Amino acid sequence: MTRSPDDHSVAQNNRLLYAAWFIIALGVLARLITYARYRVLWLDESYTATSILNHSFAGLFQPLDQFQIVPPFYLSLVKCCTLIFGEHEYALRFPSLLAGCAFLILAYALLRRISNPLETLLSITLLASAGMYLYYSAECKPYMLDTLIFIGLILLALDYEQSPHPTLKQSIAFACAGAIAVWTSFPSAFVLAGIGLVQGIHILATQNWKRIRSLILPYFIWAGAFIVLYIILIRPGLTADTTHHGQDLNTVMKQSWKFGFLPFPPQSLGEVQLYKNQLLRIFYTPLGFRMNGLAIFVSLIGAWSLWTRNKIAFGLLTTPLLLTFAASLIKLYPFDGRMILFLTPALYIFIGLGIAFLIQNLRKGGWAVGAILILLLIAPPTARMAKKTVIAEPRQEIDLAFEYVHENWQGGDLLYLTYYDSLVYRVAKYWYPMPNGATVIQEDVAWEYQEAPKALEQNLRTIGPAYKRLWLPLGFHLDANAFLAEIPQTFTQTQAGQWDGIHLYQYTMDRKTDSTTPPDAL
Repeated sequence: MTRSPDDHSVAQNNRLLYAAWFIIALGVLARLITYARYRVLWLDESYTATSILNHSFAGLFQPLDQFQIVPPFYLSLVKCCTLIFGEHEYALRFPSLLAGCAFLILAYALLRRISNPLETLLSITLLASAGMYLYYSAECKPYMLDTLIFIGLILLALDYEQSPHPTLKQSIAFACAGAIAVWTSFPSAFVLAGIGLVQGIHILATQNWKRIRSLILPYFIWAGAFIVLYIILIRPGLTADTTHHGQDLNTVMKQSWKFGFLPFPPQSLGEVQLYKNQLLRIFYTPLGFRMNGLAIFVSLIGAWSLWTRNKIAFGLLTTPLLLTFAASLIKLYPFDGRMILFLTPALYIFIGLGIAFLIQNLRKGGWAVGAILILLLIAPPTARMAKKTVIAEPRQEIDLAFEYVHENWQGGDLLYLTYYDSLVYRVAKYWYPMPNGATVIQEDVAWEYQEAPKALEQNLRTIGPAYKRLWLPLGFHLDANAFLAEIPQTFTQTQAGQWDGIHLYQYTMDRKTDSTTPPDAL
């Protein structure tokens, strides 16, 4: 019995979908391996981690110190993990791991709604191999959760739009999902605004005025949730003087993310050039395409392909991007780097659709063109992900110094930490604990690198005679020479070590002091 062309097509589509699930499995495996490799928190992570560890659940719903504004539901989720699993890096990063894995599954569900099997396979390969997704699936930051919520809200919006007469139960569920999203992911406000804009345009185009009634409740709840969040958390956090040099967070953000705020309106040819440069920059990072011009061209083809057959899906994917860009022009939100990671699924999907469109629509050489594009756009990030998964990058962090101190600890030792290093040690001590009591001193200097050496000298002069040896690790690119110059002459350096910029010094304390007050314990 011969197989019909339809049977052959079904079998081919099934193979493509099986391949997509295989890619998803590999993506999940890569995330698990990356997560399992222990590394201490870096500086920005340590700010978020210490905020979680030092505050109660109620405190997470208030402006934080250390110039931090983080969604309170995300913080609460991470804190629950630390209470269940312990105060260590694995617990702090567990929500990001779950978000990174769930993202691939939800992305597949979205792709099955808006694309054919070949488009699904190509797009999911790009999403599974994206380097930034892999990295932020193992970091104590909400960026991967932002991306998951972006996909989830678009799926909910598609379901809602396909329901001819949404019930009250559906409206309540839609409303609650958006409200929870706002308190879990700040960028979800742009996604919800985009959903509302697309739904409003669709109502105007179809003149289905009755549908407005089913949207009043969700929009009212979304707006209320954001307004409350803005009043109690975002506005106080942006305007409070929690940073250095008397600057509020809003000012610091604009300085730190200056590339994300383009001049508007552009007043010279040079300023117009900045727009082009920023577009190329986005496709290089966070998307990771070294041939970013080619990636932009293919993404435009994919976007046009989706527009011609599913304008609702096209609008839901693109309007958050346009609204976020508009917010950057009026200096409200930076359009750059990891701050727009939540938007990147749309661009990856457009590239996957663009490659598939060329394969399926070029009369001659479609597969040849597709093979070239796969080689240039999909193969490099996939190879980089495979390399990072199989070959662990060398650890270049201060935990190596902590490990050495822990292994060589003796009675009468004292571990002295600068402010920034103490933030890291709050979590790293789970792995490398030192004796309790006055064995670790926290040198709490506001935020200034130049003030830390002076405070070091003052604190060392108060150390009591019970301590015989001093361990001094210096990380985060601090100027080791400036610190060493402040060490009292009665301290004799007996050992020094370095790990990729991390310095560790050991001193023998040869003097007696009049002070018997032990230093503050960390």
